[in-house]
Amino acid sequence: MRRLTPGMDPHSFCRPDRPKPSHLDWEVRVDFDAHVTKGVATYTFDKTGEKTSLDSSGHAIFRVFDPATGRDISSELGSPDANLGSELSFAVPESRMVAIKYATSHAASGLQWIDAKAGGKPGLITQLEPIHARSMLPCPDSPGVKFTCDASVTV
Repeated sequence: MRRLTPGMDPHSFCRPDRPKPSHLDWEVRVDFDAHVTKGVATYTFDKTGEKTSLDSSGHAIFRVFDPATGRDISSELGSPDANLGSELSFAVPESRMVAIKYATSHAASGLQWIDAKAGGKPGLITQLEPIHARSMLPCPDSPGVKFTCDASVTV
């Protein structure tokens, strides 16, 4: 069982007393045939120099890096918890920017795929509550951590 500290969300690995995102630049490609998305989530954090964590569920994490320098950032994807997914932890660099190249699982709980029927077009519906945003992209999946977002979606 996780030990809670004041202000900590028991349903998230993201801690509000550590660096947290203030903005997300998100580029994602939707693969209707494979029922996955592949993307790069680039976060700008409110402070630097400390280790922080995001929530992740079922992702293949290909690379965590500083987009300002192109250098890889040492990261750790924790063992999955049946309810919470996995903790993705890393130290925020001087640039305060961290990019995560990832792919979702075809079984992502927050993505509902609609197959094309009789010549129709396929579809994708997202259902991210209560804690399913973490299946769509590595993120702080907690109502206590808010940030702005610019998204580019390719289908």
